[in-house]
Amino acid sequence: MAEGDFYISQLKGITPITNRSAFIVDVKSVTTAGTAVRLPDVKIPDGFFAIIMARPDNNDSVYIGQTKAIAEAHLFELQPGDSVPYPYTNLNLAWIDADNDGEGISFWVPQ
Repeated sequence: MAEGDFYISQLKGITPITNRSAFIVDVKSVTTAGTAVRLPDVKIPDGFFAIIMARPDNNDSVYIGQTKAIAEAHLFELQPGDSVPYPYTNLNLAWIDADNDGEGISFWVPQ
C-alpha cells in the first residue's frame, strides 16, 4: 500500500449500513389550517432518513416543526413539491401545519 492509500479493511469497529428492501409511502393532511397535526408513528432505521415532501397539488405552503407550536409559528416552510430529508428516529417527532384545510405532505421511509 502506497502512502496516502486507504482501504476499507482499515475501518475497524464500523458496521456498514446495508441496503433496505422495502419502504413506506403515505400522506398526512392538516384537517384545519392553523392547527398543526403530528406525523404518524413510523420508525426510521438507524443510518437512514425519511423524505418529507409538500404535496405538489397543494395550493399553498405547509410548515414543519419539532413541536406543535413551532409548526404553527410557520418557521420552516415547504412550497408545493418541495422536499426535505428527515434524519430522526421516528416521523412522530415532527408536526405539520398548512395554509389551507386538507393540504399536507407525502413521506417516504425506508424499512
